[in-house]
Order: sequence, then structure tokens, then C-alpha cells
Amino acid sequence: MFCGIIRSVMLQQPIEDTHEKILATTTHLVAVYGCAGVSMRLVGKHVPIAQSVIYHYYADKDSLLKAMYDRANRMLGQNRQALPQPKSATKRLENIIRFQIEHAELVVAVLKYYLQYREDFAKQESGTLPEKAILHVEEVLEYGHQTGEWVITDLPTQSKILAHAINGYLLEYYPHMPTGKSARTLVNALVEFTKSALTPRS
Repeated sequence: MFCGIIRSVMLQQPIEDTHEKILATTTHLVAVYGCAGVSMRLVGKHVPIAQSVIYHYYADKDSLLKAMYDRANRMLGQNRQALPQPKSATKRLENIIRFQIEHAELVVAVLKYYLQYREDFAKQESGTLPEKAILHVEEVLEYGHQTGEWVITDLPTQSKILAHAINGYLLEYYPHMPTGKSARTLVNALVEFTKSALTPRS
């Protein structure tokens, strides 16, 4: 009876709210279980709404997952634009790494979607990452080169390596992400790892 009341209330919510809940729930489920582990039935169970409501918005699972991917990418891009831009390249690098960790659910959902549908993506020079996936890392490394904090000898390759180091960690450990002091320790470790891999200015 109680579950029936909840389902009834959810179905009466505004369209925008229901639509957002579907996409947010799908994002979480993909991040946890991967694309293969998510079904329309599972999404409906976790929102909770009837499957027919989901099919009102999306013809099938593939279209739902694509909408989830587009939304997650859009949110990540908007939030990255709001990051502060300190004069220190090391601080910018720290901000980027912390951002990835703090937005782990969105990042992991995007990565798992890409890994599932990578054959549908145009081939990029970066190889195994989707278009623009390393752009934010490239910008920070190039800035550090321009300010003299380090020397970049191969920007695309070094950016890809750093992106894999960060995202590989997220893929392996999400949803069991560090918080507080443990998160700060992880960020510092990744920053030091990156700095040690770059050729310092003499």
C-alpha cells in the first residue's frame, strides 16, 4: 500500500522533474553496474515509476543511455567551466584531479558508456578516449609548460596518460570513493605522480 502511494505521487510530479529523475537514476545505475547491468525495469524500480513512463520519453534502452551520456557530459562541462583558474599550474592540476573525484559518478557513467559503445565513436588521435576527454588535462599541462613549471615534450600522450591514471582509479573503485583526509591524500599523490613524470625546467 505504501509503495503504491509513493508510485502514485511520483507519477503526478511535473514532467521536467520526472524526466530529470529518470536520467539521474540512470546515471547512478550505469556508474555502479555498467550499461549491460541496467534495464528499463531496473530504472523504473529505482525512480520509482512505471516502465511505461520511461518508454514515453525513450523508445528503448539505447536511447535512454545516450540521453544519460549527453546529460552527464553537459553537466561535467558546465561545472568544469566554473573551476577557479589560479596562476599556479600545479594548483590548476590539483583542481582538475579533485574535480574528477568529486564528480566521480558522472565521470564513471560517461566512461562506462563509452567503453560499451566505443565502436560507435569516431576514431580520435587520443586513441582510447572519446573526443575532448583529455582537453581539460591538455589545457593544464600546456599552461604549466607556458609558465615554466614543467616541460611538455608530447602533450597528447602525456595528457592521455594522466587522464588514464585518474579515470582508471575512478573506474576501479567507484562507488567506494575516499572522502575527507583520504581524498586529499589521493589528490596529492596524483599531483606528485604527475609532476614527477614531467621534465622540470632547469
